[in-house]
Amino acid sequence: KQWYQRRVAITAGGMLKEFGELKLAQESIEGCTNTWIMKPGAKSRGRGVIPQNNFDDIIKLADSSKEEKWVIQKYIEHPLLVHNTKFDIRQWFMVTDWNPLTLYFYQDSYLRFGSRPFTLDDFDPSIHLCNNSIQKKFLSGQGKNETSFAKGNMWTSAAFKKHLDKHGNLDKWDDLIYPGMKKAIQRVMMTIQDIIEDRKNSFELYGADFMVDSNYSPWLIEINCSPAMGGTTKVTERLCSEVLDDCIKVIIDKKEKSTDRDSALIPLL
Repeated sequence: KQWYQRRVAITAGGMLKEFGELKLAQESIEGCTNTWIMKPGAKSRGRGVIPQNNFDDIIKLADSSKEEKWVIQKYIEHPLLVHNTKFDIRQWFMVTDWNPLTLYFYQDSYLRFGSRPFTLDDFDPSIHLCNNSIQKKFLSGQGKNETSFAKGNMWTSAAFKKHLDKHGNLDKWDDLIYPGMKKAIQRVMMTIQDIIEDRKNSFELYGADFMVDSNYSPWLIEINCSPAMGGTTKVTERLCSEVLDDCIKVIIDKKEKSTDRDSALIPLL
């Protein structure tokens, strides 16, 4: 028995070494807890999203309803943290034509924070689910503490860049995070453009959600075809209004010079 255990350990160690030498793209997000995140395929705003690290529980939950379809993603076990708190980034972009594919990428975005320090020892939604519809339940006015450094548990991308600059990491936004988000959206849209019904003289605004790992690499989590555009916080109150205004500038007034401010929707394709 001891000989067999040593043999297994040697074999496993060799396999791990070989995997390490491959330098796989997802290696930076892996950890030791084998944590996955399960999302109901037909729900939004964080409803029913559950982190899991037990394979039997994942299978049991997935099989609990034959009508419910689940999206199961590998959890980013080493996320970039701000003041030891997890966040994700909501990034808007707009499609005005599928053939030829015409994309506009919004220059500004915003961060959504959890309410408690990040840990994989506790799967409480206040730690792991950054959706505003989830986090608003944990704000100070409703019984728990709001993230002290972010009013409304949100930051603009400008505030995030100021934070990075303070720690000498502004280049990470310019060289890795921002271009990485643009590249991910561009490639996903190019992948699906042939299966989308092309309707001329129409447009659609999307909201892409990203997480950033500890190496400052952005990871596309999901794309929302009907992003919430209500001003539920000071951050979204300003940004959502500006995004909608800029959509009109691109769709209707793009041939006329703006008398107010130029559109922050920039061509991507």
